[in-house]
Amino acid sequence: MAEQTTEPEGQDGTERTDETVTDETVTLTQAELALKLQQEGDRRVQQSNKTIKEAAAKEQKEALEAERKKAEEEQLRAENKYQEIAERRESELRTLRASNAASELRADTQAMLAEKGLADVGPVFDADLMSLDGRTAAADSLNTLIEAQVEARVSERLKTDPPPKGDGVPPKGGKDLQDMYGDMG
Repeated sequence: MAEQTTEPEGQDGTERTDETVTDETVTLTQAELALKLQQEGDRRVQQSNKTIKEAAAKEQKEALEAERKKAEEEQLRAENKYQEIAERRESELRTLRASNAASELRADTQAMLAEKGLADVGPVFDADLMSLDGRTAAADSLNTLIEAQVEARVSERLKTDPPPKGDGVPPKGGKDLQDMYGDMG
């Protein structure tokens, strides 16, 4: 006869069954045997279904977790892309503002120089004064402009009528200037 003892539920929620088999012969009717076989089949099907459900739930949970991580990564990539775009636009805006400020400063400087009659000096202020080459070019340009201004003023003064030589009467001392200073040249 087969002994069967049932213990309370185990940690995983299943009922524990210990079977001890003895060599006794048990006689069952066809209906009892069919019932026992049906019960055993039902138990095995339930156990199989439970295992399948647990595996499916675990698989679904893992799939959802993977999808969640993938979505988070995509969101981070999108946020980084938007952040990069925002930083690039901010940089372009700063560059544009600096360019506009430089243009306004250049225009103001040109106007101020024009008011003071120094419009020719304007290109000196357009040079890059932050580099040695720019400063050298600005100094050369300024030097050229100053020389041109001096030369223009000297030639303007030389174009004026020479002073009158006089009426041929020697100065009061009886000598003319050439006699007084001699031949200097």
